[in-house]
Amino acid sequence: SLLQTALQSTDTRDKNTDGKPARREATIMGDKVIPYRIVKKVMASCTAAGFERISLAVLQKPPGES
Repeated sequence: SLLQTALQSTDTRDKNTDGKPARREATIMGDKVIPYRIVKKVMASCTAAGFERISLAVLQKPPGES
């Protein structure tokens, strides 16, 4: 997929100062209008591209807001 290709192209930039590969992490942000199947595809693409740690970020609504 295009996303997976883009994620893999960052490999050359992800090096520590000692030349070893850096630990690859991704944070996925979305909201309730994004279908879960899309979030799953993004997570699968990150995994296939070698990301070791994948996190989901959420924003909490202020109390009383619906």
